[in-house]
Amino acid sequence: MPHMQEVVEDYLTSEQSRSFIIPECLIKLDDGKALPGRHWYCDVAAVDLRTQFVFLCEVTTARSPTALHNRLRAWAENWDGVRAALLRDYGIPPKWGVVPQVFVRDECGPEILSRANAAIAASGSAMPEPIIMSLRRVAQWRLDSLDSLPDEP
Repeated sequence: MPHMQEVVEDYLTSEQSRSFIIPECLIKLDDGKALPGRHWYCDVAAVDLRTQFVFLCEVTTARSPTALHNRLRAWAENWDGVRAALLRDYGIPPKWGVVPQVFVRDECGPEILSRANAAIAASGSAMPEPIIMSLRRVAQWRLDSLDSLPDEP
């Protein structure tokens, strides 16, 4: 597992209500075997019990995150199937919210959001706009939390 994915997992579980995470969460459009082009491994799925939301989190340090653009477009085009898979395979109730959350370099955020919104509009998808998170902010949170550890005797 890449280091930044570990940092993001730590960040996601720092909030008490968001205590359940599924690393490398398999999302299959079809029941049974994962068929080529019809499944994805989401970096981390984070379940927030208080808000009844599931965050499908993707983490990339790429300067040109083509794979992330492709993933968000594929999810937008298959959003009903993604939601059905989460119900079928993980028991996520239909009334719960599900939203993509991406952790990226600061300079990539605006383009990712623009391209994701275009994919949502083009497909007529019900997928919500992804939440864009700064890897720099998450890394800084981790450093700040380490600084607040008590000194060893």
